[in-house]
Amino acid sequence: MRRRFTVEEKEAWVRLYQEGLTIQDISNFYNNSPTWNTVSIALYEAGIFPRKLIDEGQRRGRKGGYRRFCFEEEEKIIAVYQELCSLALTAIRFQCGKDVIKRILKRHKIASHPRGNSPRNFTVEQKNKIIEQWRSGVSQAAIASQLKVNQTTISGFLSCKGETKETRQAKGSRHGNWKGGRSISKYVFVLLSPDHPLRIMADNSRYVLEHRLVMGEALGRPLFPYETVHHIDGNCQNNRLENLQLRIGKHGKGITHRCRSCGSVDIEPILLE
Repeated sequence: MRRRFTVEEKEAWVRLYQEGLTIQDISNFYNNSPTWNTVSIALYEAGIFPRKLIDEGQRRGRKGGYRRFCFEEEEKIIAVYQELCSLALTAIRFQCGKDVIKRILKRHKIASHPRGNSPRNFTVEQKNKIIEQWRSGVSQAAIASQLKVNQTTISGFLSCKGETKETRQAKGSRHGNWKGGRSISKYVFVLLSPDHPLRIMADNSRYVLEHRLVMGEALGRPLFPYETVHHIDGNCQNNRLENLQLRIGKHGKGITHRCRSCGSVDIEPILLE
């Protein structure tokens, strides 16, 4: 059965502690009875916060301990952590262990930075810009691409600032790989806005072949499905209007229509009546 200590004994522990002895010294003075836990509880009951309180890790035989901070001190710790985004630097600033900072953040429901390499130190302007862009709907990948860091760094910074993270599908100019709405393979594809007058020529992804778009804009109307556009010089990416010919149906590769009389390529099909 656990021994019950008298009020006089607890008052003696308090006096010894106030004289400069540590909790462990008091426990050793009484041949480890009471234990450090019993002494620390007695100090709390007397309104004294111990300089060090051994945690569960020390009960398992590991050295160390953690400090107790009042509510105002914890608010300062949170503010410094959100500014530095580093457990190690915050622990050094307040002369305590990283586990202490983690407990304080957890108690106040503040997400800590994920493990890994130390986060990059952003300037005040960069920090304000990151938060402003995130709140305006820009994705983490796009922000990371602008600052030339990885997405994990931006995610950890937002966590430190208490920003609610969510999955955002970046599209258009907000995407980290945005290249101005042009996609080049064999042909050049152009992204059209939903209100573009030739939007009907685009596919389900809102992309249209640039040479068909150039011809459609020159004619002032969408091209019909049976109309094709031929590249005169054979370069499928040379979409200047003077290099394009409007055809009906499929056209052979390398074949160019010219006028037999003058050699002009500026020709169009005419329906005979």
